[in-house]
Amino acid sequence: MLYSVFCMLLLASLAVVLTPLCTVGEMPEILRRKMALAVGTGFFIAAFGLYFLWGSPKIVPLLAQRQERLVELKETIVRRSGEVKANPKNLGAWVDLGQSFMETGQFPAAANAFKQSVLLSGGNPLLIMAYAQSLIFAADGKVTDDAKKSLDMVLLQQPQNPEARYYLAVRELQDGHTQDAMKDMKELYHSLPDGSPLKGMIDREIGK
Repeated sequence: MLYSVFCMLLLASLAVVLTPLCTVGEMPEILRRKMALAVGTGFFIAAFGLYFLWGSPKIVPLLAQRQERLVELKETIVRRSGEVKANPKNLGAWVDLGQSFMETGQFPAAANAFKQSVLLSGGNPLLIMAYAQSLIFAADGKVTDDAKKSLDMVLLQQPQNPEARYYLAVRELQDGHTQDAMKDMKELYHSLPDGSPLKGMIDREIGK
């Protein structure tokens, strides 16, 4: 709202400035050109700002929704952090913390929360997978040794887990085992349903 008011005031001010620019005949030509350039630039900035706010109705609500979501996540992190401090065996609180940290991009903190969740759950494969993914995200996409161990544990319980198979194939690529990695990725690709996000990820890896 403040930005829209600023844009409108800027347009109005520029109109006031433009009037003498068009009417004063004694003004030196070079000064007239500089003022015209400044006014034109100001109009462009203001017009673009108003278009962004009013001409792109989908953008502003999305930004507002994201901001609201971030506020909710921060509140969840504060609340759940207090709960695990009071009761370190609160599995649900640890899981919520891990998910909230992941969504806010705090990957090392997410890894710690999911590690506690795995221990408290007795090795739930879904939580082991979440722990492995948080380790991978924290390492900027690299499948670390700890992540690989966790992925192997997932496959012991769920041999066809697609996410675990994908990341293990990525690890093979990292280790230079390109042919094995391509073979595993192609097998996984054909086993996935249409529309699976993993298919797009495999396409990008194979494209490299």
